[in-house]
Amino acid sequence: MASSYSLRENFLEEAFILQKHLGMSYSEVKNLPLSYRKWFIERLVRHFKSVNKKNKPVSTKQSNTVGKPDSDQSTNIKNVERFFKKFSK
Repeated sequence: MASSYSLRENFLEEAFILQKHLGMSYSEVKNLPLSYRKWFIERLVRHFKSVNKKNKPVSTKQSNTVGKPDSDQSTNIKNVERFFKKFSK
């Protein structure tokens, strides 16, 4: 069974993601049912994947900077995906 520390840390990760990307307050996140929190996070992952797919360059002949997603956004997507994979095992 997971320790209370890891459960708390997981909740705080979810809260951070929802606060940062959806502008929810801590109390709003805290009062959301678990299934709703997970749905919002899954939906954010799908959204960021879609945005990344749209920002990929069409051709390799284009400049290296054209069409690349913002590195912060790409990092955010990877962090969200890595966090969410903990729950899919």
